[in-house]
Amino acid sequence: MGGANSVRAFNVREIGPGRYRSTSRNRSYIEQTGDIKVLANLEYRPHLVGNLYGALFLDAGNVWTLQEDSSRPSSEFKFKNFLKEMALGTGVGLRYDLDFFIIRLDWGIGLHVPYATGITRFYNIPKFRDAQTLHLAIGLPF
Repeated sequence: MGGANSVRAFNVREIGPGRYRSTSRNRSYIEQTGDIKVLANLEYRPHLVGNLYGALFLDAGNVWTLQEDSSRPSSEFKFKNFLKEMALGTGVGLRYDLDFFIIRLDWGIGLHVPYATGITRFYNIPKFRDAQTLHLAIGLPF
């Protein structure tokens, strides 16, 4: 979960599965996959000028495994933990419509991560600079 087409406040496969977070500096994308994916996106796209559009967005989501995985603790889907384990991010963006495709730039800001960070309040990202990502992509996210 994460990246230009899901929860845009985080990098590709930075979130999940569940509350699992790899402690290895050489994280593999394989570690970050799961069996269940829940994603919700809300985006407002106002026309600015000419072919340029703005965007305000709110994204939430995570992935989970169906079975507990001893190599990835806290990765299993449990309905009682569902909302607490959702990553949440917001942000702003620009869309340039070239008629046959759209170029977009999104600046995402993380609001909540599902894994432990040592902070108990809802906004649980220790440093604001770690809560930001920038995505350049082609096409709309959904």
